[in-house]
Amino acid sequence: MLDFKQSLDEQKNKADGGVLKAKLSQSIKKHMFSSIQNTQDPKALSIQMHIDAQMEIFSKRLGELFPNMQDRDIYRAKTNVWAIFVLQSLFQGCIDITPSALGFSALYPLTDTLIDDPAIDGATKKIFFKTFYEKITTGFPSARSLYDLNIPETLKPVFIDIWNAFDLIEFQYDRTAHPK
Repeated sequence: MLDFKQSLDEQKNKADGGVLKAKLSQSIKKHMFSSIQNTQDPKALSIQMHIDAQMEIFSKRLGELFPNMQDRDIYRAKTNVWAIFVLQSLFQGCIDITPSALGFSALYPLTDTLIDDPAIDGATKKIFFKTFYEKITTGFPSARSLYDLNIPETLKPVFIDIWNAFDLIEFQYDRTAHPK
C-alpha cells in the first residue's frame, strides 16, 4: 500500500499543470479518510471518533444558526470544519467548535451559492461585492442595515446569513485586537 505522501505526489503528477482537479481531490480525500479509518492506532481512532462527534454537533449548530441553509450546504460547510478540527487536534490537542470555525465554514457555501446562482442578476451581485467588501474592510454595514439595500427581498436573508457568519469570526477575533 502506498503511503499518503507518495499517493499525493502521484495525484499531483496526474493533474494538468499541477492543479488538482475535482476528481483527483476527491481521490485524495478518500485516501485520507480510509487511512484514518483503517488505522489501528488507538490515539488516531480516538481523535477520529471525537471529530465525528463534533461534526454531528457542528451540523446541528449550523442548522440552528442558519435555518435557511440547505442540507447540501451544511455538508459543504462540514468539509471546511473537518480540516479545522484536524488542525486543532494537531496543534492544540483539543477539538472545539469555535465561533470562528462556525462562521468560516458557513461562509463558503453561503457566498458560493449566492455568487454561482445564474438566476441572481449581475447588479445584485455587484451590490453584494461592494457591501461585503465594506464589511470586511471596515466592519460596516451591520446586518440590520441590509434591509435597506436595493436587492430582491428573497435575497436579504441570504445577505444577512453571510453577515452573521462573518460576525461569528469577528466575535472570536475582534478586529481591534487583531488589526491585520
